[in-house]
Amino acid sequence: MSSILVFRTECYKILHRRQSLILLLPALLAFLIVLGQSHGVITLAASTASAQSGTTLLDTVFLVWSVESGLGLIQLLCVLFASLSFAGEREGGQIKLALLRIGSRRDVVLGKFLAIVIVSFASILLTLAASALGYLFFAPEGQRVLSGACIYGLSLATFAVNLGLNLLELLLLLALTFLLGLYAGPFVTFVLTMIALYGASTLAGGTNLFARLLPLHWANTLILGENAAGAIWSVLFAVISSFVLLALTPQLFRRLDVR
Repeated sequence: MSSILVFRTECYKILHRRQSLILLLPALLAFLIVLGQSHGVITLAASTASAQSGTTLLDTVFLVWSVESGLGLIQLLCVLFASLSFAGEREGGQIKLALLRIGSRRDVVLGKFLAIVIVSFASILLTLAASALGYLFFAPEGQRVLSGACIYGLSLATFAVNLGLNLLELLLLLALTFLLGLYAGPFVTFVLTMIALYGASTLAGGTNLFARLLPLHWANTLILGENAAGAIWSVLFAVISSFVLLALTPQLFRRLDVR
């Protein structure tokens, strides 16, 4: 139950830290993208909606998600936030207060990790909600299409699976961030994790065995409308790898002195 106490404390700290505002940037950008689309600055290249009916709501949400996740912006900000929250506190010594109060490094790591994951996922959902609300506010009233398939004919269910695979990829990245944060400062931790992210993004475009173990590979496969039956193996790989990294982090943390 100590990890729950750490989780609550972290959530309180996150809500009162100025650096937490960086997680609102994707939602702000979503509004700007939708605003640009409504004024013709941004054009959907492959909308399923006709010129008369306008773009669909799912078109807009998918456009925002494709831009922000494709550029790695959401992942970048979540990893940066995790690096500052864990590696930054470890390097600065602030984490010692939690260790003295809780007494268990495992509970401290788990509580902090759970808080970072929940807040990161909430940032993504807020971004999607912002793009949907932006569509309702900015799209011409006679051209709003609230139902129907989106770009490339993707259904809502397919888009949800694509989102879930990306969330699993982020979960694995955050677990890696915590492990690296034991031995490096926040900046180095951030850089190393981003190298892993863009390396995985490059490999995900291949067809080799390792590429097929990455959730991002199957997320891209879904977008292309190809068979993604093998995605279950990438789900297992991401979940097991995240669990192993998260289990290993407290074990290694016990061997380190906190200044």
